[in-house]
Amino acid sequence: MNPSLPEVAALAARPGDSAVELTWTPSSDAGVSGYRVYARTGDGTERLLNFAPLPKDTGKYLARGVTNDVATTFRVVTVDTTGAESTGATVRATPSSKNTVKVTFTVDARSQGNGPVELRRFDTGSQLELPMTQESRGIWKTTADLPLFRQIEFKFGNDGSGAKNSGYEGPDQGNRRYVVGADGNSYSGTYDFIEVPVPPVIEGKVTGAGGPLSGALVEAGSANPKLNYALTFADGGYTLFAPAGAQTLKASAAGFTDATRQATSPGTGADLTLTREVTNAKYTIDGVLSDWKTLKVSVQSPMKGGFDADNNFLTLLADSDATYLYLAYTYRVLGNSAIVYLDTGAGGALKADNFEAWKRAVTFGGGMGGVDAFVARYENQAAQLRRVSSDTATPEVLPADYRYAASGTLPAQTVELAIPWTALGLTGAPAGGVNIVGGIFGGDGYGAGDIVPDANSTPSGANTIGTDSEQRRATFTAPVNVK
Repeated sequence: MNPSLPEVAALAARPGDSAVELTWTPSSDAGVSGYRVYARTGDGTERLLNFAPLPKDTGKYLARGVTNDVATTFRVVTVDTTGAESTGATVRATPSSKNTVKVTFTVDARSQGNGPVELRRFDTGSQLELPMTQESRGIWKTTADLPLFRQIEFKFGNDGSGAKNSGYEGPDQGNRRYVVGADGNSYSGTYDFIEVPVPPVIEGKVTGAGGPLSGALVEAGSANPKLNYALTFADGGYTLFAPAGAQTLKASAAGFTDATRQATSPGTGADLTLTREVTNAKYTIDGVLSDWKTLKVSVQSPMKGGFDADNNFLTLLADSDATYLYLAYTYRVLGNSAIVYLDTGAGGALKADNFEAWKRAVTFGGGMGGVDAFVARYENQAAQLRRVSSDTATPEVLPADYRYAASGTLPAQTVELAIPWTALGLTGAPAGGVNIVGGIFGGDGYGAGDIVPDANSTPSGANTIGTDSEQRRATFTAPVNVK
């Protein structure tokens, strides 16, 4: 003991989950060289938490491994150059797993195009997925209540069907680690760069067939292909993190021939143009249906829909070959959406009620084994092709992975698609063909005003629409089939 040593001032405790943060005002006394911290849980024996004294200018210590829901007394002593200690100042705290704080996570995921990006925790015994929101171009955020002072392990992930690295960031890199609240209530990072420095960026656009290519892959060939790549945004723009200096860039997209060019990192204006591959597609996908003459399925649905004459599904055409499923349909729509559902084989979702995107009051039964994919389009906006991987998950297929065209002036619309079987997760045309239904639907959680095929279609089907009290639920039991 050295009774002449002063005690620490303003000692305070902040309890967290199995941990307590101690703070005090560092001593300016010349005789003080550092600090030691002791702890006693309940009426137990006091134990030393740090044998080597903390530096003199330290005013904070995080005590870990403290028993939750039991009061613990902490004693902080000053230490002189010989190791002698003061009597010490004490403070009491009770840690608890209920002690939480809100933490905001931000990631620069411009390399991932439009994502969708999410945070995935690995410290709970099972993976927890936290959805993130895109605040600005490629910048994603989420806020979560987390146990104070617990160290969490996580990575960011891209949940899109075209994501590299199986949807996870940082291949060959460790997990991210963050002690909740120890250094503020926020965490920020750059996608893929966990244990290596974040490099500068190359920016540009990828175009093909006269327009921007969304979801195209751009790689820096002379760099690490697992880290130095980018996916394009809807306007074809990309941001590629690549080591400084000369780089050889390669852009690729399904249905197009690869393109390369030289660029320098950092730099802008590194544009690439892709040309269509020569394919054996049966139809020209241009929004004009004059070449649809020898097709397998043609359904006419002339009756006015329940949402009025300007929300009416008119025709549904379908065909297939060894490479593609072809769809073409015409309709009138005002303030609503056209959705075509595809049943490609055994399994699939029996309802669309809980889909993470385009959730609707829809039931699939009878002649349908469940829905495996769908094409959705609001008014005259771009269509989305989504695969159904569970009762909730509906990841979007990259637009570059299939062919799509639309024409018409609202409310009249025409949609035409050539979808490779591979874009539907298949190796070829399914032996049982594809079951197809569709209609004009209201907003989230609501059903349809018009469906096809129904009793008024040619050919007809046994599909029905419920009452207003049933949210106009669409029940499909009699699809058309294309083999």
